[in-house]
Amino acid sequence: MNHRGAPIAAVAVVAALAVSGCGGSSPSPNRSPVSAVRSAPSPTAGGSATSGTTPQVSSSFAQPSPAVLVIHIRGFAYHPPTPVVVVGQRIRIVNDDTAAHTWSAAPAAGWQYTSGNLEKGQQATFAGFKKPGKYAFLCYYHAEMPAMNGTITVTAAK
Repeated sequence: MNHRGAPIAAVAVVAALAVSGCGGSSPSPNRSPVSAVRSAPSPTAGGSATSGTTPQVSSSFAQPSPAVLVIHIRGFAYHPPTPVVVVGQRIRIVNDDTAAHTWSAAPAAGWQYTSGNLEKGQQATFAGFKKPGKYAFLCYYHAEMPAMNGTITVTAAK
């Protein structure tokens, strides 16, 4: 029986199984595209690797999303008081105060959103602004307090 072609055939079978196991046209969001393709170690003969084909991995990736900006409500004030985000950046609002608060679009501010009532320890997430600009926000319950009003600056994505 001739066993010379066995290592090459084994690599071909493993490569075919690895490629067919990928399943979709894009990688899972929790796995990198490189980890989505499994490759077998190259068999060696006499210390040199056997030549063969290696599965190709696409190098076209979407830009990573910017980190979520967290705005804390503490001491009847927003922290940071004048946040800056990029278009599409998510914003998480966390109430660290003992009183209930909101993070809401100011009337006639050119945008609409409210976190709703946030009791101590509660949070809400805003999906992000769609275009650059300056947008006024406030707490519905404490709008008369200067520190419970603010403006967020939204810049173009880079």
